[in-house]
Amino acid sequence: MKHNEPYLYMLVGLPGSGKSTWLSELEGDHVVLSTDDIVEQMAKEQGKTYSEVWQDSIKEATSKMNAQFKEAIDGRKNIVWDQTNTTSKKRRDVLKKIPHGYTCVAVVFNTPLDVIKVRLKKRAEETGKHIPEFVLLNMKKGFEMPSKAEGFHHIIEK
Repeated sequence: MKHNEPYLYMLVGLPGSGKSTWLSELEGDHVVLSTDDIVEQMAKEQGKTYSEVWQDSIKEATSKMNAQFKEAIDGRKNIVWDQTNTTSKKRRDVLKKIPHGYTCVAVVFNTPLDVIKVRLKKRAEETGKHIPEFVLLNMKKGFEMPSKAEGFHHIIEK
């Protein structure tokens, strides 16, 4: 990456694939955009679990994340887009909003489904964040590998 250009890391992977772990090890100054983080904070403030508040909170969380995105772009900050981003349509919709001068990198997590299921079961027990298996399987079925044709400068597979 060019040192004078800000970057966008777009994390791509199913829930439980390792995105948050990778992000926790990322060094440097960056803005993390995550509706999950916002919903989790809202749940904490209400003394509830993520799953209990998701339905009523996702619209507000998306609005807050979009405001954070605009602020990050206006400040030419480094950005990590921390959602599943499993379809090319979703990724293209995000990349269309990124101004010229950003280096766009897809970070792909191809974790085996059996490993993901174990991680999600443990997460649900610890946090109350439940992802129904049919949702996970639909995401897996619809997963599309990112390509440079979508607008990425680099694609990193984890």
